[in-house]
Amino acid sequence: MSTALPSESAEPPTPQGPAQPETEEIRGSRWVGFIEAYALLILLALMAIFFSVLPETSETFPTTANLKILLASQAVIAIVALGALIPLVAWQFDLSVGAIAALSAVVVADVASGSTPLLIALALGLGIGLVVGLINALVVTRLSVPSFVATLGMSTVLAGVILHATGGLAQVSNIPETLTDFGVGTVLGIPSMFIALIIIAAIAFFVLEHTPFGRQLYALGSNPTAALLVGIRARSLQSLTFIIGGGLCGAAGILYVARAGGADP
Repeated sequence: MSTALPSESAEPPTPQGPAQPETEEIRGSRWVGFIEAYALLILLALMAIFFSVLPETSETFPTTANLKILLASQAVIAIVALGALIPLVAWQFDLSVGAIAALSAVVVADVASGSTPLLIALALGLGIGLVVGLINALVVTRLSVPSFVATLGMSTVLAGVILHATGGLAQVSNIPETLTDFGVGTVLGIPSMFIALIIIAAIAFFVLEHTPFGRQLYALGSNPTAALLVGIRARSLQSLTFIIGGGLCGAAGILYVARAGGADP
C-alpha cells in the first residue's frame, strides 16, 4: 500500500494578491468619525469665516484687537470646562463647576475690596474650590450618591449661598489694581488671561496623557470593573478628580474677578 508524500498531497499555497483597496463604506465611516470628533472645531472655524466675510462685521471681526478680546474673555469658561473634564475622564459628572467658580469670584471680590491682603483673598478663592470639591468627593465616594445628583444638589446649594451672601448685588468697587491689571494686560501682545489658560491646559494635558495618574483615570473611566481588578484605587482617584476640578474652578473665579473687575452673583 503506497503512501503519498506530503509534498504530493498538500495543496499548493495560494499566492497573496495585492492589498484590496478601501471600500467606499470604510472611507465613509472614517469621514463620519472625523466629523463627529471635530464637529465643534469645524463649526467654530465656519463661524469665524462667516463673520469675517459678513459685510456688517468684516471690518471689525477679523482684527487683532477683537481676537485678543475673544481669547481673554473665553479663558474663564475654558478653565471651568477643564474643571468639568477631569472628573469626566473618570466617568464622574460635576455639575457644580459654574457655581464653584461663582462662589470663588464673589468671595475674592468681597475680601479683596477690603483691607485684607490680596494674596489671602486669592488663597481663599482657591481654597473654596478645593473644599467644595472635597465635599463633592465625600458625598459621591463615601455616601455612594450618584455624581450627577450630588453635584447638581451642590450647585443649587451654592447658588442659594451666593444669593444670600450678596443680596443679589454685584461687587465691582475697590478691586485691587494688581488683579485687574492682570486681567486686561498682555505679554508680548498676548492677553495674560490666555497665557494663564494655556499654562493650565498644558499641565492638564501632560497629567492626563503622560503620567500614571492620567492613565489610571482613563482606565477607570473606560472600564471600572477591570480597573478595580488590576488594583486601581477607584475611590481615591475619583475623589482626587473632584478636588482638582474644584481647584480649577476656584482659579477660574479668581480670573473672572481679574477680567471683569468684580463679581456678579
